[in-house]
Amino acid sequence: MALLHKATLHPSKLDLLTGYLRQSSLTQLGAYRFDDPEGQVGIETHLVRDDSGAVWHLPLTYRSAPLPGIEEWAVGTMDHSVLGKRWVYNACADPVYAGELIRAILSGGSQVEQFFETDEGPEVRESTATVVGSGTADTPVPQVSGVHAESFDADTVIDVGSVQVVVRHRLDTPEPENPSATLVGTWAATDPPDRACLRSLDRRNVAQDTGARCHDCLVSGVPPSSLWSSNTPQGVPMFKLPFRKSVAVRIVEPALRDDFTSAEIASMAKVGTVVHFGSGQPLIAVGTEGSHAFFITSGTAAVSRGNESVAVLRSGDLVGERALVTGEPRNASVTALMPVTALQFDREQFASLRLELTKLTEMSDELVEARS
Repeated sequence: MALLHKATLHPSKLDLLTGYLRQSSLTQLGAYRFDDPEGQVGIETHLVRDDSGAVWHLPLTYRSAPLPGIEEWAVGTMDHSVLGKRWVYNACADPVYAGELIRAILSGGSQVEQFFETDEGPEVRESTATVVGSGTADTPVPQVSGVHAESFDADTVIDVGSVQVVVRHRLDTPEPENPSATLVGTWAATDPPDRACLRSLDRRNVAQDTGARCHDCLVSGVPPSSLWSSNTPQGVPMFKLPFRKSVAVRIVEPALRDDFTSAEIASMAKVGTVVHFGSGQPLIAVGTEGSHAFFITSGTAAVSRGNESVAVLRSGDLVGERALVTGEPRNASVTALMPVTALQFDREQFASLRLELTKLTEMSDELVEARS
């Protein structure tokens, strides 16, 4: 349940969003809220339409003080006539939003009820948009303590270590295929209908009449490979956003790569050593002699050359194999973005596994060629 105040805001939320998206104007279509269990952070997601007719789905968090470490995700500040100054963030980088979003998706949750606090008691405020997750109430939901977020052309990847969430920015972009989990939203149709609504009306055979509703998949789960072009080296984003923004979301399950069976992974586990790296710790340093390869089993790591980040590695990725196979020095650095657990193999162990597992040999040879 979200308790709200009847207050004056300056600037308005719509004005903040208009500047953030670099638009001349926006039209509000709907909004819904999640609730911070601690009652400290406001979590509200907006559906807006720009002058071109495109619909955006924009999650925001409202805080009473700046959140260190996510300055680049700041949308702005506003003065709240009851609560005072509020710091507004693109919610993709806020761990409170990430936790509640994942909970809603995995547990089949929805938006929370909203009430205004008045002298006469709580007054119901109807949500102008509704959402529902595809999961079930008995699904375990991971605790979120930290977030790594990165924007691409039409997506933002939110990585909390055990779960990855991919955010669609505009609802007129193609929906992901083969979803593993979804958050579906519904909001009131407009006259004339916006582009996302026209598409959903056409796809779902919903009549365009008074009271018609727009439906769209706001969150859906897909295999991690769908984030990358088939012609792009593994982990290299196809696009990079000029600024941070986020909309509609799909969830990526953190299972190990399908390339290996459970028996093959067990074989690797018997040979390798389990190692852990905290956020910010290096796995590999550029220019050094290669003594180990790593098979990441959980967490997220960044591959960089100089000051440029060239890839993001996740559960099921192999790294460090090139130096062991070629004998050449490391040509990139790898650093943990979120805490990483991995199987570590020295040169002899890795050579033994390559003889035992044909699939590992093929995979490592392909990676050596792509990363050279």
